[in-house]
Amino acid sequence: MPDVVRPKLFMFLAIFNLILKIAINMYIPKNTLHFVMQSKGGAGKSVCAILLSQYFVERLGIDNVQLVDTDPNNKTLGAFKALNVDKLEIIKNVGLEKEIDSSMFDQFISTFAESDSPMVVDTGSGEYLAITSYLISNDTLNQLADLDKEVYIHCPVNFGHSGAETERCLWALAGAFPNAKVIAWENHFFGTPTERIDYSDFENIIGKVVVDKRNKDTFERDFTTLLFNNMTFAEAADDTSFNFMQKSRLQRIKNDVFSQLDAVWGN
Repeated sequence: MPDVVRPKLFMFLAIFNLILKIAINMYIPKNTLHFVMQSKGGAGKSVCAILLSQYFVERLGIDNVQLVDTDPNNKTLGAFKALNVDKLEIIKNVGLEKEIDSSMFDQFISTFAESDSPMVVDTGSGEYLAITSYLISNDTLNQLADLDKEVYIHCPVNFGHSGAETERCLWALAGAFPNAKVIAWENHFFGTPTERIDYSDFENIIGKVVVDKRNKDTFERDFTTLLFNNMTFAEAADDTSFNFMQKSRLQRIKNDVFSQLDAVWGN
């Protein structure tokens, strides 16, 4: 390539990437609350929350995103120090029952209501009933809608032995919260669907993100190592313990998920 052409090409690519970033950011929902919910444990809920959180941080900047982990038993998202996650205890035990600590729950809802930044909330499967009941009984979604704020529910479904249960949870959430925008996260780690899931019965299911099953000796091992060490994609990219090929595979996983989220907002 002639030397006179190279600077012009680099300038063109830089301008193109800037325009692309601006276009994507126009679609990203800013004034929004994102619950990651699933009644079945082990369905990939925390992985969904980790990916979603990193998406918002990369697209908008860490100072423009609020991340919350409310899982009382396993604060997986909260273990990622680079994400600056708020860890909240919103569940209290009353006898044998679990109930929402209304003061704590109201606190983080109020924090969101007073901000223009998106908030991602990783919830625990054990508190699923308590949270959904509290949201319904307090008419929380309609109250937030009055403030021109939208609520999204991200629900992972898988296709292993618990696949039917995770799918029922998705339908239940979509039916219980018709004013929420629901996104299905298809987790293919435990198997792939034998037939395509039809989401058309619920108009508020606005899209899906597929987390593909990949080669267990390369992609899967690298991603598992990343999660085990509570590292973000950005941290891995700068970490010398990951070699070039490992970083490349992690980048492909990230780009695949992030581009699907871009497409959901664009729709």
